[in-house]
Amino acid sequence: MKLLYTLNERPPYGITLLLALQHMLASIGGIVAVPLIVGSSIGLPTDEIVTLINAALLASGIVTIAQCLGVGPVGIRLPVVMGSSFAFLGIAIAIGNKDGVGGIMGASLVGSFVVIAASFYMDKIRKLFPT
Repeated sequence: MKLLYTLNERPPYGITLLLALQHMLASIGGIVAVPLIVGSSIGLPTDEIVTLINAALLASGIVTIAQCLGVGPVGIRLPVVMGSSFAFLGIAIAIGNKDGVGGIMGASLVGSFVVIAASFYMDKIRKLFPT
């Protein structure tokens, strides 16, 4: 199979724009689905679900730009889309049913600091799980 473009070659701007649009449309479903599922499951009114979806799209856009362009030592400088994760649906719904959206946001904030702290000890953690 013959490649259309070499490694460092860029397609024309028209094709680049169409490919970017395709990539955006493919990723938007995953980004929107998580807040839609969580908001519906915990019984939020429609306007609050829309706010959650807007927040997810805004955060995804900001973090995607940071990943693509890089901000100091942060960002891999590759064209990747950062979006919502389906891994936390169950726990987000459970916390949301008990404490609402504020509880979900608080748990996410605390969880992010736990992940940041654990990242400094990843070499020691990996030794606990030999391959």
